Amino acid sequence: MNNLIANNNITGNSCVVYIRDSSPIFINNTIAGNTADAGTCAIYIYSQNSPYSFPKFYNNIIWNNITADNTQIAIYDDDTVPDFYNNLIQYGKENFKFLYNATPENNIGDYIN
Repeated sequence: MNNLIANNNITGNSCVVYIRDSSPIFINNTIAGNTADAGTCAIYIYSQNSPYSFPKFYNNIIWNNITADNTQIAIYDDDTVPDFYNNLIQYGKENFKFLYNATPENNIGDYIN
């Protein structure tokens, strides 16, 4: 809650925020201006085992993070269902990246902006 994650340089195949098999709640954070030189996104949400990943994002700014393909959010697997409420996400959900068997129809819970 109320964090500033900005202007970091991540090397190697990684992301700024990596969520795996957990359900954190992000409230009023700014994640901006970070660079992941070989990473796939700014926020990577991954599920492989129970309890899976159901993170919630409230009132966050996710903007201008530079990655290999400029994706701000990547969702991996069909057991990953994040919720987004009143966030400012560069490129919006239309630019989310879906990997493995994740799809836009099955892997976004609430998306209210």
